Amino acid sequence: NQYARLDRMEDFAEQIAPCRTFVFLHELEPLINNNLIKGGDLDNAIVIVENRISDEELDRLSKIFDKRDVQVNEGYLNNLRLRFPNEPSRHKLLDMIGDLALIGQRIRGRIVAYKPGHAANTEFAKMIRKEIKRGGTRPMFRIDPAAKPLYDINQIKRLLPHRPPFCWWTR
Repeated sequence: NQYARLDRMEDFAEQIAPCRTFVFLHELEPLINNNLIKGGDLDNAIVIVENRISDEELDRLSKIFDKRDVQVNEGYLNNLRLRFPNEPSRHKLLDMIGDLALIGQRIRGRIVAYKPGHAANTEFAKMIRKEIKRGGTRPMFRIDPAAKPLYDINQIKRLLPHRPPFCWWTR
């Protein structure tokens, strides 16, 4: 098990934002077959290998990723070096922060999550939002859809490690 925490938002850019998305090897093929991984590759995502795989499987993965030499090292595909020992859990925290940002207000409190994911995070955000509305508090952040965006899609991609289909904004 891995754990991650963020005590000060001032540490977000250095400690959380650089963390890449991840996938387990056994989940990868269905995602590829359903055309759900368009911009992901072995350079911008972590592929976790849970079980020993054969040389034939490595050769097949080499063809899928169009890489000459795909290897497994310390449980990760392609000799990947983690940016942090708990990078996958930090990425889960990154996802949670992004999902909860949809509430439109800063949260003053402590959130403890066990196996968070986008579905659970957004349901939690809806519950908080409902409580905010019930209490009569208005969102702190105002969004003007007609205003010029702060960042375009290319600037966002440079800031965040996400790639399609994980780019959750519109062009």
